Amino acid sequence: MNHAVLRLAVADADVAMRALQPDDGGHLESRVEDGKLVLRAESATAMGLLRSLDDALACLRAIGEA
Repeated sequence: MNHAVLRLAVADADVAMRALQPDDGGHLESRVEDGKLVLRAESATAMGLLRSLDDALACLRAIGEA
């Protein structure tokens, strides 16, 4: 299993986490830790991992947090 963890400094980590909650539970988990947004993605393939992270970052761009 492939996994990646991103720790992102965003303007409002709580708002960003709530925006990502619909994606949580599958291949992505989001939480706030020390004021930073932490994303953990997991997938059986490297391309699946990339797609999960790309989806999360696109969502953050849409709300103006990336």
